[in-house]
Parts: sequence; C-alpha cells; structure tokens
Amino acid sequence: MFTTSTKRVNRSRMLSLESTALRTFTHAELSEFNGTDPSKPIYLALKGQVYDVSSKPQLYGPEGQMHQFAGKDCSRVYGLSARAEDFLVDYSSLNEQEMEALENWVSFYDLAYKVVGTLRKA
Repeated sequence: MFTTSTKRVNRSRMLSLESTALRTFTHAELSEFNGTDPSKPIYLALKGQVYDVSSKPQLYGPEGQMHQFAGKDCSRVYGLSARAEDFLVDYSSLNEQEMEALENWVSFYDLAYKVVGTLRKA
C-alpha cells in the first residue's frame, strides 16, 4: 500500500508544517469531538496524532458507519482491524503485523485528513 520511507516522509512533512498550530488533547477533550454536536468538528486519534475527519460526516457523523471511531483514540482498534469494543489506549502490545496495519491507517489519514493536534498520554 505505502512504502515505509514514504510514510515517514509524508508524516514528518505534515507534522513539521503544522506543528506550530497543533493543540494537545486529553482523551476526555477528544471525546467532545465525536460528531454529535454539529457546531464542533469531528476528530479521531491514531498513534498520538489527532485528525480532523469532519470532511466525511457521512462516515464519521452520528449516522455514519465509522461513527464509533469519532472522538476516540483508534490506534489499537485500527491495528487489530477490530471492532469498537476493542478500544484500549495502549497499542504497544500490537505485534509486528498489527503494527504494520496501524501504520497503513496512519499513512492513509496523513494523506486524507489534516492533523489538528496531539493526544496526551493517559
């Protein structure tokens, strides 16, 4: 899907370009951006980066098939290619294959959505 070097270059470039405007979110703060309040953007986090997915309300909004991910740290779930009930903050226990799946998702989000902040470690 993506090469490792491309992932690193794209991610580094995006983070360096936007680092001055990034906000740091707690998990509680991130949960407020879950798509249920139409006056707020929709965010989700992967590997400590918070992404604005508001451009796809049909996916991440209350009626969307990806709504269960809105306002949450999705790192472990995306790494496991699992369901919402598998949410856990710590993704360090992912094996190599699961970590690669997570990296593929991060690469996708880096290209498709704007990074708006970072997630404070719990």
